[in-house]
Amino acid sequence: MHHAFLEILASLRHLAPAWAIPLAWDPLKISGDSSAKTLVLKNAEMLEEDVEKFHNQVIGPESNALITGATSGIGKEIATAIALTGAAVCIAGQSSQRLSALAERLSTTARSVLVYESDLTNDSAIKILVRRLRRKFENLDILVHCAGAFTTGKIEITSLGQLDFLYRANVRLPFALTQALLPLLKLRRGQIVFINSSQGLEARANAGAFALTQHALRALANSLRQEVNSNERGEHRWRANLR
Repeated sequence: MHHAFLEILASLRHLAPAWAIPLAWDPLKISGDSSAKTLVLKNAEMLEEDVEKFHNQVIGPESNALITGATSGIGKEIATAIALTGAAVCIAGQSSQRLSALAERLSTTARSVLVYESDLTNDSAIKILVRRLRRKFENLDILVHCAGAFTTGKIEITSLGQLDFLYRANVRLPFALTQALLPLLKLRRGQIVFINSSQGLEARANAGAFALTQHALRALANSLRQEVNSNERGEHRWRANLR
């Protein structure tokens, strides 16, 4: 498996139950604020152990999960790992061929697999997805935001069209989908995971528009975590971690 993905699993094992967990990702490490751990997995034995702990502690056979951007990269690997726990998974993406191939693979271990092919930057697509999840799952244990877009270029020459494109995919989509699914997640005290680029921690040259959206995504996760925790009244205060 991809090393960065396995680092995410190592981080996730500490989070249940949690709300709005922004994961700042780059090829070598997951890092957060000064109090967060930096996790680097060094060998296959550690990877297998972390995957097993993830299976046992975060998600199980009775869980329901939605993974956006599931047709490739980290999204695909997270969907695969969750399916290995026996959980029911909904995989969302825009490639019917990749979704079908992944669904066939996941169906050997997942309790059930729901495929949703659509462009989730369209509001109507989100509404349809929420309706299907209600019918199929009734509630939701984990929402993983892996869908997104990336472009490079100097701010001087970045068009407003490019900025709008990145905003819709990287900020508005996770905002709208999270908002729509909060009622289902609250039923099971679920988890929301935002996969965030390292540009969300430190912006660099020639990626200003993209970095802007990653900082916004981080702000969304941090604000949502505080809002949800402030609504709790003591005994079962939900825990959120920054990784």
